[in-house]
Amino acid sequence: MRLQNKMIAIVGVIILITILVWVFVAQALFMDNYGQLERNDVRDALDATRYSLERSVAEMNETARDYAAWNDTYSFVVDNNTNYITDNLVGTTFENLHLNILLIENTDGKIVFAKGYDLVNRSFVALPNDLDRLTSTSSPLFFHNESAGTSTGVFYTANGPLIVASQPIMTSAGTGPIHGTLMFGRYLTPNVMEAIAGPNKDVSTYSFGAQSPDDVQRVQPALAGGAASVIEPVNATNVVGFALLRDIYGNPSLVIKEVLPRTLYQAGLTSTNTFLGLLVISGVISLTCMVWSLRRSVLAPLLRINTSLARIRTSDDLSKRVPERGDVELVWLAHAINATLASLESSHAERDAADDALSSSEQRFRTVVESAADAFVTLDHAGVITYWNAAAERMFGYNPSEVQGKPITAIFSDEFGKAYLAAATLRSATASSVEQEYSVKRKDGTLVPIESRFSVWETRDGEFVSTIIRDITERKRAEEQIRTSLREKELLLSEIHHRVKNNLQIVSSLLSLQSNYVTDADALALFRESQQRVKSMALIHEKLYESGDFAHIDFSDYLAALSSYLVSSYRLPSVRLVTEGCTTSVDITTAIPCGLIVNELVTNAFEHAFPDGREGTITVSLCADEVGTHVLSVSDDGVGFPEDLDFRNTKSLGLQLVTGLVNQLDSTITLDRTKGTTFIITFKPVVAHAPSTRHS
Repeated sequence: MRLQNKMIAIVGVIILITILVWVFVAQALFMDNYGQLERNDVRDALDATRYSLERSVAEMNETARDYAAWNDTYSFVVDNNTNYITDNLVGTTFENLHLNILLIENTDGKIVFAKGYDLVNRSFVALPNDLDRLTSTSSPLFFHNESAGTSTGVFYTANGPLIVASQPIMTSAGTGPIHGTLMFGRYLTPNVMEAIAGPNKDVSTYSFGAQSPDDVQRVQPALAGGAASVIEPVNATNVVGFALLRDIYGNPSLVIKEVLPRTLYQAGLTSTNTFLGLLVISGVISLTCMVWSLRRSVLAPLLRINTSLARIRTSDDLSKRVPERGDVELVWLAHAINATLASLESSHAERDAADDALSSSEQRFRTVVESAADAFVTLDHAGVITYWNAAAERMFGYNPSEVQGKPITAIFSDEFGKAYLAAATLRSATASSVEQEYSVKRKDGTLVPIESRFSVWETRDGEFVSTIIRDITERKRAEEQIRTSLREKELLLSEIHHRVKNNLQIVSSLLSLQSNYVTDADALALFRESQQRVKSMALIHEKLYESGDFAHIDFSDYLAALSSYLVSSYRLPSVRLVTEGCTTSVDITTAIPCGLIVNELVTNAFEHAFPDGREGTITVSLCADEVGTHVLSVSDDGVGFPEDLDFRNTKSLGLQLVTGLVNQLDSTITLDRTKGTTFIITFKPVVAHAPSTRHS
């Protein structure tokens, strides 16, 4: 697999893992929070239904009090006057008061009056058979003593759940003695529950017990155990809440079930999916940027070096060298390659000299070869080893007696042995012109990377092929370390400036978005000034990221970009902004304060120098004098700076910031009021070049 494909795969896997982690976080945090909000919403709905029910009972209780504390009722309990019934306890009374049951009992526990009424059919009906529990002397609804208390609650009858309210019967003045108890009752029918809970609400009631639906039975133990409510999702669109009402005896009696749409959950699900979609898009963009950076910063320089080596290899001219340019790691790599080429060139020259002297002094040849650090092996035209020096013995573990007189393939059965044999038997002309790298097995079975070059030569004894073999283990390790260090540092520096620039752009965008909700003019101005300051710093990192130099930027280009941004921000067609300066390179510690100073002074000029649409020009210049001192000037031909205002001692945040940044640069600032307003800041330079002028 190519290096580029490997890097794409690694970065893609990292981004995929990051996205999966965020998916888990979004599900664990966002949806849990939305689920809690949904549960709170259902609880509030159940509380509202309970409150409406309690309010309905209270209203019925107040009506019961009106009838119970009435002289006519007080007398009726004693004399059983039928006119009281015909005048007051007729069907219209039940309909107007929305009553299904009305009971009057005297102090002896005798029912004086008891009627049931069907509000739907508008007719009197029989009372429930189990109503005698309410009329007993032990019932909490009836008062057979001098107590002036009242009692309300829920009672489940054979005809369904019934809300009841009772009052002691007294005189209209509220005095006694008590003659008995008056009780009102109203069935909790679906229509009554809809009237109590409100329209468009899915509220129903069920008796507490085994006859209830399965979902109600499932939550009954929790409600009876003291839970205020039980909330369960039905499906992706609905959620249901349950609440318990106890009867007048304090026993579980009625379960309220309310179904609500999962509006909050659906909103949370939509927000989470949107977030995850944006995260995937960001991951794809990040992967694209990383691949582009990898190609530009690492692969392209390595390809140039490889192309140069290919030209040297095909030309067979070891005097040529790889260009040493680019970043320091690439220079180191090129230097190491050139050193190797120089060594090979020297070895080539030594080999030629040895060939010339071979016929006259074989001993001299052996002395030179045996003392060489590289292995030296010679084959005859049949591929049999005729010479094996000491370096070869150290490198491969075979002594000369083990290998001399044997075919080369018997010692090296791999690609190196086959290539050597081919050079010996075929006497290939190209075999003596190219260095080749192999991985060769030693006697002990371990592999050693080598670099070899075959040489075909001829004597009176016949033709021979020799090779110089060099152990390149350390060189391979050094080259890999250099390539790794180069990739890491280039990627790190590029990513740092890219991330800082992106984060500052996000802050600027957030300020812009927030300012859309600000109506106060002063606050809006503060937002815009803050946004401009952040933008001025973001431009620094953008220029650094776009340039090949991560430590310096062309400040004149930066001034042009900043000026263009400020002009577009204020949109004053009557004011012209001109930047003049030298093509000057400054480091980041100088560029950021200078950029903020220019931003504050130009902003101040836009806001105060040209009132009422006055025309004029703002000029920003950066030049260097003969001794190399930089002079930054921001001037305008507007109304001028107030005479009675000291810019070093003012409440304006912008001028305070300018003064602080001037001190940070260890520079000086002066104010010239002769023609409009001119601020001059002097500081030590970085580089000075020919002036250039740009208009925004």
